[in-house]
Amino acid sequence: MHIPVLIIGAGPAGCALALTLASSGIDCRVAGRVNHRPRQEGLSQRSVDLLDQLGLSRARECLAEPGLRAAHWGGDASAHNREYLVERDRFDRALADDLRARVSLIEGDVERLEWRDGIWLALAGGQKITTDFVVEARGRAAPSAREAPFRGPATLALGRMFQGPAGSTQTAIHPFSDGWIWLGRAKNGAIFVQFTIDGDEFSGKGPAGLAAHHVKLCMENAPVREWLAGAGDASAPVLARACGGYLSGDLARPHYLRIGDAACGLDPLSGQGVFMALAGAPSAAAVVRTCVERPDDAALAAQFHAMRVADQFQRKIVMAADFYAMETRWAERAFWRKRSSPPAVAPKAALAPYRDRRPVLDGGYIVEAEVLVTPDYPQGVWRLDDVPILPLLDRLRAGIAPRREWAAEFGGDPARLARAIDWLRQVGAVTL
Repeated sequence: MHIPVLIIGAGPAGCALALTLASSGIDCRVAGRVNHRPRQEGLSQRSVDLLDQLGLSRARECLAEPGLRAAHWGGDASAHNREYLVERDRFDRALADDLRARVSLIEGDVERLEWRDGIWLALAGGQKITTDFVVEARGRAAPSAREAPFRGPATLALGRMFQGPAGSTQTAIHPFSDGWIWLGRAKNGAIFVQFTIDGDEFSGKGPAGLAAHHVKLCMENAPVREWLAGAGDASAPVLARACGGYLSGDLARPHYLRIGDAACGLDPLSGQGVFMALAGAPSAAAVVRTCVERPDDAALAAQFHAMRVADQFQRKIVMAADFYAMETRWAERAFWRKRSSPPAVAPKAALAPYRDRRPVLDGGYIVEAEVLVTPDYPQGVWRLDDVPILPLLDRLRAGIAPRREWAAEFGGDPARLARAIDWLRQVGAVTL
């Protein structure tokens, strides 16, 4: 059969994109297997808001009331934030159910994918498929993801489920000498203990060696012993996942796109992978729509996606490095030393803001427009809170003092206009 757009991967990134495309009238299908590996994960309120916006009601129902999130880092302890705890395998199954209500899901592995004579040929779930456009959304399992041109330190997450007494929902994070610990406890007493450690030290250990190391770390770390007090012996296997940061090289072409973890993997400390997967759907959908409906602008759309992913990745690895640098008690240990200084993925823009023409998102498509490029925004800023930046900059550089009636010309919101003017002053584009 022929499918205009084939999305490979049935995780949050693939499902969110498929639903966004379907709502804009793009005919698409999703092919892939649904995750069945049991583990817990914490979701932020922003992630939950996106689930609501996308109409993912079944996935939303998997989340209980948010529980207290305790953070112990850099010698300080805080317990002000709340986090939604979710069983990730149950969540992904519910996500697939939400998808099936609006978009067809071809369950099974994609066994073959080949670009031939201007069209993609695929074998998915035993079905022969032709398609005009492929979106790679298989996460870290995507082909060539391990061959990324940029890769941070090898990092491994070792997690295991335990059963303890019923109680309140909680999550916590604790550093230790050779990594950090994430703990989750559900209301029914299910406890997930995950250690994030350096992957190079455990290469080739095998399942038995990793399981033994998880037991050792549980015994050595007091916060884990406290959480597991009253819990029975673990019967679940240790789940080992590679979770180091990387940026893929082949991010976008006129007939091909990588999204989510297939595009870039983030260090779990910068976190919120589900949020990034859901939040990226609108811009990825605009790229696909542009490539499919306005093929003359496909190269521009591919450039937009590649620049956007690289910029977001750079921001996230800087954020993670800042967090690692805050924990100074084990600064000389290999795990902490490797992660406390972020490498530059791309050169920074010149210190002084300058104008340039770049691809931007406008009305659901990618178009070229004049933007203001700054060191912190190498992709360029076209609008800020819907305020057009360059017309405002021209007015200010002409020496005209801001007036109340400008609000109607620049979006109609005086507060947004004031923020845009303040931002132009902060980046050194104007002096007022």
